[in-house]
Amino acid sequence: MRLQLRPWIWTVCLALIILIQIPFAWAIGDLWLSNNNFFLSDDTIVHNQMVRVYATIHNSSGTDILGSVRFVDEISQEQIGSDQAISVLSESTDTVFVDWAPTAGTYTISATVYPWNDDFDQPDNNKALLTTIVDYDFDGDFVGNSMDPDDDNDGTPDTQDAFPYDANETTDTDGDGIGDNSDDVDDNDGLTDEEELSSTDSTPEITDPKNPDTDGDGVNDGQDAFATNGRESFDFDNDGIGDNADLDDDNDGLLDVDDEFPENQGPVIEYVQYEEIDAETGETILVLDASASYDPDGDSTKMVYRWYTKDGRLVGETSELRIGANMLFPSTLQIFDEN
Repeated sequence: MRLQLRPWIWTVCLALIILIQIPFAWAIGDLWLSNNNFFLSDDTIVHNQMVRVYATIHNSSGTDILGSVRFVDEISQEQIGSDQAISVLSESTDTVFVDWAPTAGTYTISATVYPWNDDFDQPDNNKALLTTIVDYDFDGDFVGNSMDPDDDNDGTPDTQDAFPYDANETTDTDGDGIGDNSDDVDDNDGLTDEEELSSTDSTPEITDPKNPDTDGDGVNDGQDAFATNGRESFDFDNDGIGDNADLDDDNDGLLDVDDEFPENQGPVIEYVQYEEIDAETGETILVLDASASYDPDGDSTKMVYRWYTKDGRLVGETSELRIGANMLFPSTLQIFDEN
């Protein structure tokens, strides 16, 4: 005798099979995260600032799932913090974090979820990436250099600060790369700041240490004999009278208007004469000696001597002229310097 089941019985059996399979299928799910669920506690990070790195893990299954999350610096491959345990209820999320204090630079960090039971896990959605830039923070005020208007926090804005990363310096008057506070010659005029701010018998003028040309006459203070007098700059003969006012710049006794070389002192002639007896002939020799002559503003070794007779004949070109009985007697000595 064959047992025949009614059609509705087959329907019931099929339904039971489906109901048995549903919980099993519902249990097959996985933990996942995406780049959108991976974020930092602060959008802008500076050198050595402590921030938190968050990751939100999703459970798309009908059962609770346990696991852990690991955060890694992808460039150095160093782990950030320790593994963070998660317990994600079905159809829910769990958010974990680690603290991170990076130095300045560009980073790519990752968060990877590891289900403790990965029988039904889908590994292609277990990892998320995040790239961020950590700015330098020179003055440690937690405002990055790119956003900080005063990087060294010295009160002078970077746009006006010759040394934006040196709180001890702000200006460089002479442009020599040394800040005025450290530079003993702020304006690069050849005088130290102390020399410019002090008055002595030799330098009676007080000049401006931050202005290379205090009197504005176009000559730096260090080369200006009258650094606070815009009408005078030089004193060729060092007589205390500026060349513009001095009628005899080289102090040679010849006024500038009559002097072909108004800034060149002529040689000073020192002359003696005496007689000697020639040991071989017994002749009396007259010695004319101008070797003590000198050039007060040049090189005396470069002087040229010329002895002339009354009628203009040249009879000698040395500093000493020896004249015997049959020689012409000179009437004129001329000495020329190198100019």
